[in-house]
Amino acid sequence: MAEQSTSQSSPMIRCEECGRENYAFADKCWLCQGNLSEEKEIVDAELALPKEPSTLRVLGIVLGSIAVAIAFSFAVVVALFVMCIVVLTNA
Repeated sequence: MAEQSTSQSSPMIRCEECGRENYAFADKCWLCQGNLSEEKEIVDAELALPKEPSTLRVLGIVLGSIAVAIAFSFAVVVALFVMCIVVLTNA
């Protein structure tokens, strides 16, 4: 079975029922299943590509991860210190 390729320049039509854009070759709306086979209004559509995270967001994630690691390490050191004091005072 051959796959049908679509590109940014594929003609689109607007559903009369819900207003969503659909491919011009579609007979029914992908969202509301409304009939598209009647009059077809061609509209311009662009492919929405995901945005790359900004440098500040990536830096925030990295610094946040480092802060969590430091806090966890500090908590482990404090727990070991408390355990040593408890063992020494009971000895």
